[in-house]
Amino acid sequence: MDEVTSSMGVVDDQPSPDRMRAADSDRERVAERLRSAHDEGRLTLAEYDERVQQAWAARTYGELAALTADLPQIRVRRRRRHAP
Repeated sequence: MDEVTSSMGVVDDQPSPDRMRAADSDRERVAERLRSAHDEGRLTLAEYDERVQQAWAARTYGELAALTADLPQIRVRRRRRHAP
């Protein structure tokens, strides 16, 4: 791997996940997570407002990930299937 390739984070012609372009649906998902964090009291209104603005301006997955890095991950509850 040459110096240019390694400094750009490209492997086998694919950018690293953090450098890949985010879609509006990704931005929306992060904005929803930030809203939940504000509702839970984890973010002040000012922090929430700042981060949501940054989420909608984000271009990459890495920029989006940085906005929720200090928040706990959401746990998905799975329903147990009961035998009939």
